[in-house]
Amino acid sequence: MIRIYLDRFLRYLDAERNYSGKTLIAYKKDLEDFSAFIERRFDSLEFDLTEISKDEIRAFLAHLSKQRLEKKSIARKLSAVKSFFKFLIKQGAVKTNPGKLIKTPKYEKTVPSFLTVDQIQTVFDFFDDRIPADARDKAILELFYGSGIRLSELVGLDFSNVNFSNQTISVLGKGAKQRIIPIGEKAINALKHYHSVRDQIITSGSSGDGQAVFIGKNGKRITPLAVQRMIKKVLTRVSDAHQLSPHIVRHSFATHLLDNGADLRAVKDLLGHENLSTTQIYTHITVDRLKNAYKKAHPRAET
Repeated sequence: MIRIYLDRFLRYLDAERNYSGKTLIAYKKDLEDFSAFIERRFDSLEFDLTEISKDEIRAFLAHLSKQRLEKKSIARKLSAVKSFFKFLIKQGAVKTNPGKLIKTPKYEKTVPSFLTVDQIQTVFDFFDDRIPADARDKAILELFYGSGIRLSELVGLDFSNVNFSNQTISVLGKGAKQRIIPIGEKAINALKHYHSVRDQIITSGSSGDGQAVFIGKNGKRITPLAVQRMIKKVLTRVSDAHQLSPHIVRHSFATHLLDNGADLRAVKDLLGHENLSTTQIYTHITVDRLKNAYKKAHPRAET
């Protein structure tokens, strides 16, 4: 029975919530682990879902802890279970959520890496605007840094989502939530130049995708992997950070905004975060930098 509802839940997340493939895989893995544990605990594949109490969920968390799973991973699995039971309530399969009162394990959040303003500018200087592929890659980086959008949002961008006159883009983020994001003059100019040479990227004989903003040599929408490889290649010239991905540019976007006095809630909306706590991780970076500057400059900072 639980497996049937699990399949329904995953289809719901895909069709109605528009979750990414990566997120769906994570939910599937977490809830399959939970289902397997419950089946072993009840020693049966057939049981009433109402039999699952907070004791079973706590036992599941204890089981994960014994396996020495990181607290962050345990917290993610608990969140998946809670979401699953919210769905079960909507389906009329259960009346209450047994995970509702179980506290999420506390864990230390990793402070994200970011690039300095000088590093970002140096990367932009590497591109040759006369080369169509460079014009595209520069526009990609300008858009990442100028808007803070996610990789999936950039790859899925159509020209109908770009308002050149208002200097805004419209993206469909997590949970199928649409948001309109302002972008700067440099990003707009990079997009306009790329648009003027876009068709030169297409290899002769290939049929292009007229809607997609960013395309590959085959004329089709550029793949996430192609963007990841390009970003890693150009960023290795300026940084030795462990993970040089589009996400580090997103981190840089948020960090530089906060460094220059942007409101935290405004940054939250720009990033498309559901909770302010997710955005607050960037304040740790800016506060640490302020502390270091204070220690270096103030005559009474240290004894």
